Amino acid sequence: MRGIRAGQVVELTYALVNAQFDSVSPPVFNDSIDVIRGPKPHEMSTYAIVNGVESKSHETGFRYLVQFRQSGEVELPAASVKAGNRTYTTPECRVTVHPADVDMSKLKCSLNVGRLAGGPAKYCATLTCNACPDQNPPLLSINGKTFRPARKSFSSSNGKEEYVYEYFFSDDGYEYNRPR
Repeated sequence: MRGIRAGQVVELTYALVNAQFDSVSPPVFNDSIDVIRGPKPHEMSTYAIVNGVESKSHETGFRYLVQFRQSGEVELPAASVKAGNRTYTTPECRVTVHPADVDMSKLKCSLNVGRLAGGPAKYCATLTCNACPDQNPPLLSINGKTFRPARKSFSSSNGKEEYVYEYFFSDDGYEYNRPR
């Protein structure tokens, strides 16, 4: 994991090589790392012949899409798996996260507000951007009140990134409500 920038979404994989695991103690992420997606299963096999020598390996595990909130040294949380009678725990790992590098002239965002049917939240404001606008989730101010997004998502297709932030409000005075 080199060249990581604050706000950038990266894949973080925890894998066990040449064994199947029976149970998992997943990583516990602190406030400096946002989990965008995961855990998702990870499985990979390799086969190679180098100078007539055959080698095989098989990985199983899980992966996350994560986003680092701020620059600096960040410790990745450990995870453990049980395979048979043994417990395997990832070693301590620290990564250097560089400051965000966004060309603000290319940043494009749109804000849409829609009415919801039923439930405590009556409105949803959706902010969609083509890049991560900052290393922290964008705040939304309405009528003098400031709100953090209740949900966020990330997608990437054909080299184009999309960051979506959702804010939920009730009917009376735009009070914030978490989605259920």
